[in-house]
Amino acid sequence: MGVVQGLLVSITALSTEISQLESNVQTVDISIPLPHSHTAQILVNPIDIYRVYLANLVGPVTREASPQTIYGSIQWIDSLTHGGLVIVAPKFRLKGVKAAEVAMDLAAKVDLRLRKSLGYKDPSDPTPGQKKFIMEFSSPNIAKEFHTDHLRSTIIDAYLSKLYRSMGWDVVNMNNLRDSGKQFGLLVIGRQRFGFEEAFKSNPLSHLLEVYVTQTHISTAKKRLSMK
Repeated sequence: MGVVQGLLVSITALSTEISQLESNVQTVDISIPLPHSHTAQILVNPIDIYRVYLANLVGPVTREASPQTIYGSIQWIDSLTHGGLVIVAPKFRLKGVKAAEVAMDLAAKVDLRLRKSLGYKDPSDPTPGQKKFIMEFSSPNIAKEFHTDHLRSTIIDAYLSKLYRSMGWDVVNMNNLRDSGKQFGLLVIGRQRFGFEEAFKSNPLSHLLEVYVTQTHISTAKKRLSMK
């Protein structure tokens, strides 16, 4: 079950038949055949792959509940801080058994831990070493304003880094802040034309952003005129 959601999304998008999907999921160390469920749409919804495997793990512990009931009890939750899926024990509808007792039994008997061997070059032998995973963060352009997409990318990348590291990968995090392209050139020209040393000393980042925006508007206007 320790599989990155993004990989499953890509794999599902490239699969049009169950046999093809099973062949593809093997590349991320998922065992086949895929567990069966009448209501799961594993060819169009990659999260259903998680759900059918989780239902398959839970089944032997709650034998009195039907496979479809178990699958239906596995749902999304509102807060991702508590995980991506939740097993709603009361939905098992087991007679004479309290939901709290079912939950405690599942916690004790179902092993949902990530396998460290997933990050080994040879899953059966750690001697050859770990596979390397390089995660580049948002790498914002230092000549432009930092915005919400950079923050979103950083949060996602941090989560994936921790996930891969927990699976035994050798994770290297990168964040490239050495942009020296067009935007930096505009900033240099704008500072030469509109920069004020007093404003720069007072609030350097705000002043440089104002200079960059002004020079960008001028350059964009000149480009439009030259194309007429």
